[in-house]
Amino acid sequence: MKCCDKVRKYDKVNNSWSVVKRLPVRVDSSYGWGLAFKACRNSLLVIGAGDHGGHDDGVIVLHSWNPDEGNRDGQEWNVLAVKARAGTFVYNCAVMGC
Repeated sequence: MKCCDKVRKYDKVNNSWSVVKRLPVRVDSSYGWGLAFKACRNSLLVIGAGDHGGHDDGVIVLHSWNPDEGNRDGQEWNVLAVKARAGTFVYNCAVMGC
C-alpha cells in the first residue's frame, strides 16, 4: 500500500497535500486494521505491527514523533514500547488517553 505509507499534511490555502514523514510501521498488516494514530500533546503516536526481518511475528510497536522538531538531522521515530506475541491487530478503541 504505497499510497498510505506516509504522514501527510493538508494545506487549505493551496488545496494540496504534502508529505511530512514516512510511517515507521507497515500499513498492510491485518488488512489495514493493524495501525492506530493518536495526537498526544506535541507528539504524534503511531501504534502498529513491527517489521522484524520481513516477518509477521506478532510484534506491536509504539512510536512517537514531535513535528515541531521537523526532520532535521534525519530525525527518526522514537520507539516507546514493544510488545511481543501481541498479534498484528490494533484495537483502536484502546487508544484513548495520553
